Amino acid sequence: MQRLLEQRHRFVLLDIDGYFETYSSEQPVELEFWFAWQGEGEERHPLGFIDSTSLDQGGDFSVSLLYPAAEGEGLLVFGWLDLEPDGEFCAPGTGEASDLVEIEAPLVSEIHISMQPRFYCAGPEALWPSAPEALP
Repeated sequence: MQRLLEQRHRFVLLDIDGYFETYSSEQPVELEFWFAWQGEGEERHPLGFIDSTSLDQGGDFSVSLLYPAAEGEGLLVFGWLDLEPDGEFCAPGTGEASDLVEIEAPLVSEIHISMQPRFYCAGPEALWPSAPEALP
């Protein structure tokens, strides 16, 4: 029983280095980490939230993520410029830009990404394939 519990709740510490392009060096950035896929069989679905973090500004960043490897597949990093800064993505009257990066092999020792916010008010569900024909 103990072994089953360890397998179900196995976490892997991932160090993610990256660059988030901004219009101004003082714009805060929000990063969210998602599974690309979760569940099995008829319960398989895209996008499963893992965690989020805030950055004081764009540019170079380094974050650590405890990745629950047994709970889903793949890793997506969704980031957006928090223009207000209110911690809310695309509140009425804002045009906050976002980007989404897929990390196809998340269980590697070094992860480097580059993000260019170019989609206005597009959340992860709009940027990641979710239609049934997109299921692998």
